[in-house]
Amino acid sequence: NLSTLANYSFSTFGLRDVSPYTYGWDGERTSEKPSPREWGEIADAPTDQVIKQHSLFARVLGTWDVASEHSVRLSVRPAYVTRRGDNRIVLEEGAVDPTNARNGLFTLVAGLEYQINLLDELIENILFVKGYFYSADLEKDQGSGVGLIELHVDKQTQGFGDVLRVRATEWFAVKLAYEYATRLPRADEVLGNGGLVLPNVELEPEVSHNLNLGPHLAWKRTVIGELVFDFNVFLREVDRLILLGSSQNRASSFDNVYSARSFGLENALSWSAPSGIVSLDGTFTWQDFRNTS
Repeated sequence: NLSTLANYSFSTFGLRDVSPYTYGWDGERTSEKPSPREWGEIADAPTDQVIKQHSLFARVLGTWDVASEHSVRLSVRPAYVTRRGDNRIVLEEGAVDPTNARNGLFTLVAGLEYQINLLDELIENILFVKGYFYSADLEKDQGSGVGLIELHVDKQTQGFGDVLRVRATEWFAVKLAYEYATRLPRADEVLGNGGLVLPNVELEPEVSHNLNLGPHLAWKRTVIGELVFDFNVFLREVDRLILLGSSQNRASSFDNVYSARSFGLENALSWSAPSGIVSLDGTFTWQDFRNTS
């Protein structure tokens, strides 16, 4: 079997700060700026800029049932984002418009997995490997009238994992999963948001060890209806976690934290009445997320 998906989107966003007044926290005007060249609250000059972004996304998934108990799946997912901006405020002659920079981000994730079912599906195992690649192009204003300089970064990583599910009885199963995973930076994390989040082309992908263990209980056709309970304990050891920080004046950018740990549990309980007319679902999650660097 082969399935494909493709998507294109166009969006505009930006920042407009041309207020002739400054305001207090209560919303009352505190002062008036005499000249339009001094308007705006964020800086000592007005801001009125727009960013236009084109996004392309595709996914190809191929599945081969080698035998009744064996399956192989291959997936490839490329994505490309390009954007360019415009400053609607007239600049001084010869001045560089940093919003006019052409920025782009290309990412590619590919995965290959092998699934085997044993003992009439009492045991199911999925072994997989993944490859990650991203390339960022950025034009940055260095100031001092130098103009825009071009920056280019390529990154690639690999990952792997295994998922084991054992169905002990008709109503009880347990799942154990491990993955050495990568999270590639998003376009808004690398390229900024065209406003108060600045670009950071040096952002590194996140890599993490992820462990999940949990039982699945399903009681069907009981006197009170159907009950399903899922419980999961998870541990996530992250290197180079991406967080928003490093404020510069009122702007900020995404940066990497050297290491972080997330530990917790989550569960879900659902009930359906024998008639099927009424059902209830509830979830609970607790986690302890720490910067361990």
